[in-house]
Amino acid sequence: MRRRIVALLQEHPEGLTPAEIRGFLGVDHSLADTCLGMRRDGLVQQVGRGRYIAPAAQKPSPRSNDD
Repeated sequence: MRRRIVALLQEHPEGLTPAEIRGFLGVDHSLADTCLGMRRDGLVQQVGRGRYIAPAAQKPSPRSNDD
């Protein structure tokens, strides 16, 4: 389920609420606790009240040309 949620959030960079995620995935039970656990584990980020996004991919920092 967590992989499906992360994949869905990657398709919706504006973020989704647990209820919206439930609707997209066709799940019949609340995903609020799942989303909270995923936030705790660093799999999603919370933006605003009850809205979650997939964390941005880490990009390598640009190299300096001051050498």
